[in-house]
Formats: sequence, structure tokens, C-alpha cells
Amino acid sequence: MWTKEKVKEFANDIGYHYQFTSGELNTLHTILSDDEECYAMTEGMLKKVHVNKHSGYGIALLTNKRFLFYHKSFIGSVTVEEFPIDTVSSISFHNGLLFSSLHVYAAIVDEIIIQQCDNNNAGRMVQVWKHILNKRNIFQIDSAIETASDPIAELEKWHNLKEKGVITEDEYNSKKKQILGL
Repeated sequence: MWTKEKVKEFANDIGYHYQFTSGELNTLHTILSDDEECYAMTEGMLKKVHVNKHSGYGIALLTNKRFLFYHKSFIGSVTVEEFPIDTVSSISFHNGLLFSSLHVYAAIVDEIIIQQCDNNNAGRMVQVWKHILNKRNIFQIDSAIETASDPIAELEKWHNLKEKGVITEDEYNSKKKQILGL
């Protein structure tokens, strides 16, 4: 179960730097589910590209279930923008002298930009995302291999993996020989 203390401990463990989000940090536990694992977070301002509007400073958080942005205004209104992790296709950041901008692409919206992020925290989020993406790709490869029932379908799936750059030409040729019994 997430508590205010556990959230602060996580923030401290990852070197989370904040200037304007102490209110969000103190109440973040209220929007996290018990089985949610937090991987990375950074402070910044949400800019919705399709609306061209800024939200104010908040916390961008990557968990095992979602990417979310949490902002609490001075007058008490709360903004929570969340995107299920399986709808996120890419997370990247542009490193600046003092601050970074984090770019998130999701199926539900075109692009979400978190501006004025801490360079280290934004970089960590991208590294964690790459790890999640690699695990997702491995799972898809395993599923593709398991569901192939005939040699031609299996060869096509391995060929597609080679074309996508997931496996090398040598790995493909080795698997091809194995499938064909050569």
C-alpha cells in the first residue's frame, strides 16, 4: 500500500528533484493503486500538443500500469492525465543546458510534452521505458513463436522479426534450418 512516506522514500531513492511539486508529492499516494509499481518520475509542466495549452508544474510518473501526469493547483483543483502503459509507443527526451523536455507518444493522443524537467530524472524515465519496451518485445516474440503451428507460418514470423531488426540474419538462418529440419 502506498503512503506519503513510501512515495517520498521512492523519490529520494531515485534522486527526484523538485521545486514546485511538494503538494503533489505529499498526495501522490492517493491516486496510486496498491499493486502499482513506480519506476520513474520527474517534475515539469504538461503541454498538450493538440490543445497547445500548459497545465502548470506537476509530477510525471511512469509505473507498471500507466504514464501519468499529476498536477494540484494552489486553489485545490487536481489534474490527472493518465495513459495506460500498453498505449504508450515511445518516450524520449531532449536534453537542455538546465532542463529537459520529455516527449511521450500514446495511441490515445498524438504527443504529450513535459517541459522543464530535470535532466537526470527525465533521462532515467527514458531508460526505464526502454527496459519496459524490450520486455514487451521479448514477450511478443515468445507469443509469435508459440502460436506458430505450421512451418510456413513460423518461417514468416521469424522473417518478420529479422526484417524488424529484432533478430540478426544469422539467427534467422539458424532458425530456418531448425524449422526445415536441415
